[in-house]
Amino acid sequence: MSVRPQQRWPSGLMLVFGAWLFCSPYWIGSYDAGGAVVWACQAAGTPLVVLGAFALLRPRPWQAWGALSIAGWLLIAPFVLQWYRDVGAATLNHIVVGVLVGLDAVGLLATRQWRGRVGSSQPE
Repeated sequence: MSVRPQQRWPSGLMLVFGAWLFCSPYWIGSYDAGGAVVWACQAAGTPLVVLGAFALLRPRPWQAWGALSIAGWLLIAPFVLQWYRDVGAATLNHIVVGVLVGLDAVGLLATRQWRGRVGSSQPE
C-alpha cells in the first residue's frame, strides 16, 4: 500500500535530521574538539538517514521506535561521553536535534494507525 503524501513529511524530516547530524561537526565548528564529538554525530546521523529513507519507502513502527532510541542517545551522549563542558555548540546541537527527532518519532507513532494486533507492522 502506498504512503499518503501527508504521511511522508515526518519520515523526510527524520532523514534531514540525520543528514544534519552527520555534517554538523563540520558546520558548527566542533570538528576540532575531538573524535568523540564527530563520532557521536555521525553514529547517530547515519542510522537516522537510513531509518528516514526506509520510512519514506515503506513505513513501519520499528522505524519510529528506532528514531526514538536515537533521540534518547542524542540527549545523553554529551554527558556520557563527557564533552558537554568543552563543546557547548555540539552539546546544544545534540539536545535540540534529540528533542526534535524524539517529537518527530512520537508524532509518527501517534498519527500512524497500524492495523492488526499488537506488534503488527502493517500500515493503514
